[in-house]
Amino acid sequence: LIDPMCGSGTIAIEAALIARGIAPGIFRSHFGFEAWEDFDADLLDTIYNDDSRERECEVLIAGSDISEKSVEMARINVRAAGLSKTIRVAKQSIFELMPPSREGVVVTNPPYGERLKQFQLDSFYQQLSDVFKARWAGWDVWMISGNQLAMKSFGLHPSKTITLFNGPLECKYQRFSMYRGSLRERYADRDYDY
Repeated sequence: LIDPMCGSGTIAIEAALIARGIAPGIFRSHFGFEAWEDFDADLLDTIYNDDSRERECEVLIAGSDISEKSVEMARINVRAAGLSKTIRVAKQSIFELMPPSREGVVVTNPPYGERLKQFQLDSFYQQLSDVFKARWAGWDVWMISGNQLAMKSFGLHPSKTITLFNGPLECKYQRFSMYRGSLRERYADRDYDY
């Protein structure tokens, strides 16, 4: 799993926690329910310290970003989560990044409007599409975006779309399966019995 625009590393960290079977919230020092009248501190301690589901991660999880500041923040967050042996973080542009294997999953949250004008976003998303089509055949690319105009510039049809919210902003989480050639060419030589 690779996040080529990892920012502070959230996606890679969450993926590593899931892959290693580490419970959500394990790094929190306080939970709101601790103020409840019937709160059981011993039960929380038992649950909180149960690491019986934890396991080694057997897949590569990596993040990269073009911003040195983002990469440094991601590295700090990875260390704070205790995942330095599980996640690799590097400074690299998505436009220079090569896939480390023949297949895998990209999960990323590309920029969608805070710092770029719409025409810049449209061009950026078209370039993203070109890079994924040219280099990432065999991979599934999942993108989260709150800018559907920019996603139209991506130019590929998603095989799955999930609506979700990033704070108050409605976003689409979409899967694009990368393959060489066209769908027509891909399925032309198959025999179908009807």
